[in-house]
Amino acid sequence: MITARQQQIVGAMQGRQASAVNDGALRDAVRSKLVELATKAGRPLEVGRVGSITLAVLQAAAKTICFEAEIPIALEMGAAGELEHEGTTVNQANAPKWVTAYACCGDRRAAQNFISIQSARDRARTDAVAATELRETFEREGLRRAWETFVTEGRWDFITGYAAVLYDRIGVAAVRALLDSDQIATAKADAFAAVRRDHAQHYRTTSDADIEIAPIFKMHYKAQLCRAYFETLRARGLDITFKPNNS
Repeated sequence: MITARQQQIVGAMQGRQASAVNDGALRDAVRSKLVELATKAGRPLEVGRVGSITLAVLQAAAKTICFEAEIPIALEMGAAGELEHEGTTVNQANAPKWVTAYACCGDRRAAQNFISIQSARDRARTDAVAATELRETFEREGLRRAWETFVTEGRWDFITGYAAVLYDRIGVAAVRALLDSDQIATAKADAFAAVRRDHAQHYRTTSDADIEIAPIFKMHYKAQLCRAYFETLRARGLDITFKPNNS
């Protein structure tokens, strides 16, 4: 939770940095704020003094990384005594110090932290939405797109993990209805060989029985069954829309 002042600073942390402003907008805003604060304190500024104080404030602001809209806030905080160890009278000595002190004050740091946290949350929400959209798109179109790629390229070229996910989308019933026992046995043997080849450090001398219960084997087995399924569909002139009750 942040304070009202910190929320005000958060709202001002956007747009142009004060050091990059080369028009009269910031000058006019500073001049107006100085006159307002001095009048409110019962010590109106002489016309000739307003210009010199404004210039001093702009020079101090140009040495910070503050945004343009933060400078009037810095002046407000200084005049209100919210910046420690600084006088509260609107004059040429105090006003520039307020800007310098504000640039590294606790309220500004709290506002920066709030923005960082909100940005991280926004990115997380965006990533979550994107992930959901990708998953939904795959559920609707992934299998069809993979089949079209396979047919167009004329070869099997899918990574193991992706092929295993495709297998899950196809479903056990369709695979078992299309493939015969020899094809299933070949897919299983190829899965054993792939595990021993690609994960030799852990499985090169492991028995088939121990490999078969490992999650990595199940992924390779699904991938090999998916490959056999695609190749058989193509060989028989079938499409990815094949259903067991159509065979």
